[in-house]
Amino acid sequence: PPAQTVTVRVSDPEILRKLESIEDPQQRQAFCERAFRIGVLALDSATSRLDAEKAQIYFEQNVRSLHGQLQQDLEHWRVEFRDDLMSRMQKTSQDVLDRELPKLGASLKRDVDLNSLSVQLRQTFLDNLNNAAKSLQASSQTQNDLLTKSVHQLQQTLT
Repeated sequence: PPAQTVTVRVSDPEILRKLESIEDPQQRQAFCERAFRIGVLALDSATSRLDAEKAQIYFEQNVRSLHGQLQQDLEHWRVEFRDDLMSRMQKTSQDVLDRELPKLGASLKRDVDLNSLSVQLRQTFLDNLNNAAKSLQASSQTQNDLLTKSVHQLQQTLT
């Protein structure tokens, strides 16, 4: 690239002292060119660094925003999944109950019938046992009466 002439006005006392300390005009010119080059590159680097810092801040803000949105989306999906799962579980439970409850009802009815039969059999057995006891008691009384009569007749015969 072609060279450009730049006129710079210097008012900073420290820089003025440094420039005045260089007596040779060519060395002063070379020093100014080097200083100018270093300054421009430093500013360019600083600008790039500032741009990088801005980009990093922008990136971090976006990451935080995306993180928040992702958390909201995950919570929404979790709730949808939970609700869907609960709905399916309720339907499956209802299907199982609808299918098995009649069987259980029949089983319970059979158990109730068996229990009722058992109660009836027990009552019949107790009634029969009671009748047998009464019968035995009556028979025993009859035998006792016959025995007493026989003993009484024997006594009369002997006397």
